[in-house]
Amino acid sequence: MSGGRLSLGVAVGWRDEEFEAFGVGKSERAGRAVEGIQLVRKLLSDRPVTYDGELYAVEDLELMPRPVQQPVPIWYGGQSKIAIRRAARMADSWSISPVETLPELEAKMETYREEVAKTDRSYEEIRKPPRREAYVAADDETAWEEVGPSLRYEYEDVYGDYDEIGHSFESSEDADEALEDLREHAEDRFIVGGPETAIEEINRYQERLGVDDIILRMHFPGLDPSHSAKSMRIIAEDVMPHLE
Repeated sequence: MSGGRLSLGVAVGWRDEEFEAFGVGKSERAGRAVEGIQLVRKLLSDRPVTYDGELYAVEDLELMPRPVQQPVPIWYGGQSKIAIRRAARMADSWSISPVETLPELEAKMETYREEVAKTDRSYEEIRKPPRREAYVAADDETAWEEVGPSLRYEYEDVYGDYDEIGHSFESSEDADEALEDLREHAEDRFIVGGPETAIEEINRYQERLGVDDIILRMHFPGLDPSHSAKSMRIIAEDVMPHLE
């Protein structure tokens, strides 16, 4: 369907509700991820496939239709050092979460760089796509005025039960003070503001992390779709032409 432009994103998962819904013990998630990647990679490249693992076993299994790409890139997401090292060893790329600050990412990227050096690939040739929350308007104040309530709802309420992984934050009950709390939390994390701010922030990731991709999430719970569409147009017309 994509004509050979698929990247397969994989992670161990973290929401208790999802493990409960599928009747899978959360303690199995790392083992399932490791064997799952091994099996899926074989199915996407070999035919037929026989695999006998502790959690998965297949015999003479053939995937149809065949993928256009050979191989299909597998991106592995995770925040812990174990997950980052696993991404370097088993996947084609580390899919970087949107919750760490830029200085925190620099430290984690060093872990990734060290582990990649133990493989037969070079750090420079690997795609390193950080994910960031992004919203761009005519200027910084307009951007925060338009997207602030939706970002606050997402990080305070949607992710409210998952403080241990860094998604959420606590803010004042006063709306104006809460917006300031959110802006403080967003520093070095989110790309929110006018075009010049967005260009400056994206360039910082390129300069300090050596990335050549960036994935922007541009719609949030409760945000008027016309606002997110406007933000995407501004990025396409006023931000992207200024990036290498």
